[in-house]
Amino acid sequence: QMCIRDSSYSAMKSSEYLPGNITLDATQCEQALSDLQELKDKELLHWDYKMKTSSWGTVVSNPDHSINCVAYYGDAVNGYYCLGYVIGCITADGKTIEINFIEKRNDASVELNYKFFPIIIDAFSTYGLFTNIQGITEVDKIALIGPLPGVKAYYKQSGFCTCIPDYDKGVEAMLMHIVPEKEEVIS
Repeated sequence: QMCIRDSSYSAMKSSEYLPGNITLDATQCEQALSDLQELKDKELLHWDYKMKTSSWGTVVSNPDHSINCVAYYGDAVNGYYCLGYVIGCITADGKTIEINFIEKRNDASVELNYKFFPIIIDAFSTYGLFTNIQGITEVDKIALIGPLPGVKAYYKQSGFCTCIPDYDKGVEAMLMHIVPEKEEVIS
C-alpha cells in the first residue's frame, strides 16, 4: 500500500488553492472502506472499490506494490467528506506508476472541477520520486491504464501525450514522463 505520509506534502500544497483541504488516506483503513461503500450505496460512485481490489479481481499489474488511496476534502469547521479513490501500482520493473482506476464522487463540490486528477497525479508523482530517492524504484513515468475515450483529450492536456495502443495484454495506456528523458549526446 502507498505510504500516504510520503505524499502528504503534495496534498497540502494542492490544498492551498482550494477553500478546503485535501487529505489522502490508505484504503486499508476500515473508515475509508466504509466511506467508499457508503458512496457506492448512494450511487455517488460508479465502480465498487472492494470488487476492483479483491484478490480475485485485482486489476493492477503488480499487486506486490499497489498504490491505493482514498481522498477526503473539507476542513475541521465544516467537516470532511470522502471525495474518491485511486487504484494503481508501481510496475514490477520499478519504472512506471500505473493508475488503473481513478474516481471522484459525482456530487463533489464545484471548486473541485478539474482539480482531483491533477492532485492525484502530483501525489503519485511525489511518491514515485520518493521511492526513487530511497533506492526502491527508478520511476520515470505514470501510465493511465485503459483511459476512457471521453476523457482522453483532458488527459492529453494534462501531460499524458504518449498513447500506447497495446501497453499490456492489449490494453491501451497514456503516458506522462515525471523525470525528463535522458538526452542522447552526439559527439
